[in-house]
Amino acid sequence: MSLKGLNFRDEGSGNFDKNLTGRLYELGDEMRLVHEHLPHAFMAGVLLLPIEAAVGFVGLYADGAAAGGFRRGAVRFLDVSKPPPRRGRPLLAETLSMQEVAEAIVARARYEEGIVWGAAEPEE
Repeated sequence: MSLKGLNFRDEGSGNFDKNLTGRLYELGDEMRLVHEHLPHAFMAGVLLLPIEAAVGFVGLYADGAAAGGFRRGAVRFLDVSKPPPRRGRPLLAETLSMQEVAEAIVARARYEEGIVWGAAEPEE
């Protein structure tokens, strides 16, 4: 198991994505090296983030056979502001579609005073 972490906020964006690409390259290199010597090894990568980074949604996708009601290729989202399952996969009914995530993001958006809007097409 290889542990990687993003521990510091990026000064420009305020997100916890500083050097994310570097961490992903490190993980890929470690996996390639292990598989050169142990081709049947099972590898797991774990990405650790500070709790302050959990303000949105986590996307899960099904890449193999259907499991737990998820069809192959399905993408569903967990809202990190709600309790996750104690163990195992989440129930399909407790996940959100991309449309539901988009609607939730729009509903949570806060517009600050001072935003200047451009002209819109005239309504008929």
